[in-house]
Amino acid sequence: MNGKSILIIILAIILVLFLILNSARTEVNFIFFQVRTSTAILIFISAIIGFLIGVVLPYTMRSKSKSKGKSEKV
Repeated sequence: MNGKSILIIILAIILVLFLILNSARTEVNFIFFQVRTSTAILIFISAIIGFLIGVVLPYTMRSKSKSKGKSEKV
């Protein structure tokens, strides 16, 4: 086994342990509805949303500043 395979196995074990330890159901209340889901899924969805905001927000800020810089040069 090479180092990459061992790393993948270790990460898979950590993921399985995380899912087992966070399998409790959690109720999330939104404005108009509520959802019951496992804590692991809730953490995963929150992380994905945070990642997307972290990727998209700087991109939109850069394009706004580029377009603002072009309009000031004219």
